[in-house]
Amino acid sequence: MGFHYVYDDQIKQFAHPSGLVILAANGKVARYFFGVNFAAKDVDTALRDAAVNQAGAPEAPFTLLCFHYAPIHGKYGKLVMDIVRGGGLMVLVLLAGLVLMPPGRRKKEETK
Repeated sequence: MGFHYVYDDQIKQFAHPSGLVILAANGKVARYFFGVNFAAKDVDTALRDAAVNQAGAPEAPFTLLCFHYAPIHGKYGKLVMDIVRGGGLMVLVLLAGLVLMPPGRRKKEETK
């Protein structure tokens, strides 16, 4: 696994990720916990799953995209920012569509 860190001369501190990794008996990652506070029930479930070589949640690879965050520079990696920008653009297009073409437009009255 390893433990990676970087020293930041500007703030005179080490920058490193915080979290907990649960490994299964076969050596594969069973579950990731991010941050420093972990619910006892979640850790218990992860340990029980790891005991039978059961992998973690299927959304884990997507969640790991967020680890392209560089704490020293305060920026996310290009892939993460492209996803965020794409999502924002989709929301803007949908909102513009709702404003410009509201559902239930009035039908033109037919003349007799």
